[in-house]
Amino acid sequence: MKNFVKEKLRSGNPSVGTWVQLNNPDVSEELSMLGFDWLVFDVEHGVFTLPEAQRMMQSMNDRSCVPLVRVPINEPVYFKWALGMGAYGVVVPWVNSKEDATEAVRASKYPPEGS
Repeated sequence: MKNFVKEKLRSGNPSVGTWVQLNNPDVSEELSMLGFDWLVFDVEHGVFTLPEAQRMMQSMNDRSCVPLVRVPINEPVYFKWALGMGAYGVVVPWVNSKEDATEAVRASKYPPEGS
């Protein structure tokens, strides 16, 4: 599927979305049809486990609205889980240095660019 958010950002256009805080698939289904470009499912501070976030992503109806997951911590295993279950991208907490940012990027890409 196409990542419309990347296309908008690369062309210099704004992208609008919202954070989902209610753990009910009806919520993500309805929000995905309101014209948002993205929805973020917060697994760090929200009420979701990763499997629950996956269920929420699966209920999204409008394929021009992409799912993003805020992982619980800046650790590669969470990136694998989030991206493997269908997230188009990750929001990464605890990035406090250039090294943290570099590791986060590596964890979100396949080899040879990533890990």
